[in-house]
Amino acid sequence: EMGAGTGGCTRAVLDALSNQGIARCAQYDFTDVSSGFFEAAQQKSAAFDDVIRFQKLDIEKDIEMQGFECGSYDLVIASQVLHATGKMEHTMANVRKLLKPGGKL
Repeated sequence: EMGAGTGGCTRAVLDALSNQGIARCAQYDFTDVSSGFFEAAQQKSAAFDDVIRFQKLDIEKDIEMQGFECGSYDLVIASQVLHATGKMEHTMANVRKLLKPGGKL
């Protein structure tokens, strides 16, 4: 999840990706340009702490230099965030770099 902020969308997504409280995903990366919201988001999503990972990500910068592997995501969730970037073409190119072949945004 890109630009996850305080985690307003996160819990709904995690609930949708779970069955009776058990996550049906191997890993969920919660990212934001700042780590300032991570503590509050960790509290909101504590039930999923076995799959959730909190990382800083500035989608306008080189994703590999930030520790992200190209072509490694099945799904990228970006709720209310992509429009806030400087160059949409560059932003979308970086999002595509994150996705596996057949991956979804």
